[in-house]
Amino acid sequence: MSKSPLRELHTAGEVIDAIGAGRVAELTDREYNHVSNWRREGRLASHSFLILSGELAALGFRASPTLWGIVVPKQTRIRAAS
Repeated sequence: MSKSPLRELHTAGEVIDAIGAGRVAELTDREYNHVSNWRREGRLASHSFLILSGELAALGFRASPTLWGIVVPKQTRIRAAS
């Protein structure tokens, strides 16, 4: 049985909506206003990458590390686009 591909999310707001703002706050041990700030700024806190990426995968989603301000090597981006 093949796994369904993960649905790509493109904005910090989509990531927060997919998981739920309250759940994001809980998972990252941050106040709700921090999550609101991430949405407004369009960037998630880098320390939350592994936590939120795992939660997204469990829900059938994925998002680019660039939403967390993580630079992806150019060679990796080229291979991923192929």
